[in-house]
Amino acid sequence: MNGKIDINLTRRISLGGYHSHDLLTKSLCLKYPQHRHHFAEDPVNEIQHKYTEVVLDYNEQLKFMNIGHKKQRRLEVIADLNK
Repeated sequence: MNGKIDINLTRRISLGGYHSHDLLTKSLCLKYPQHRHHFAEDPVNEIQHKYTEVVLDYNEQLKFMNIGHKKQRRLEVIADLNK
């Protein structure tokens, strides 16, 4: 909300390897139904390994993401001021 992570509104989804792969496949098929035939196991595995990560400490990761977002926002503000 307003560019900040609200920890009270986030949820951890407890998924294993197959479940996360299946969820990603179904999500891609729903978002891009015209490309459904491209979402075989290998392409989805590549997407999953390239763009997702497993977080061992969920709360620590949320703090890290919130701090990183604040730093990014400050850099954007500084860039706008320098224009």
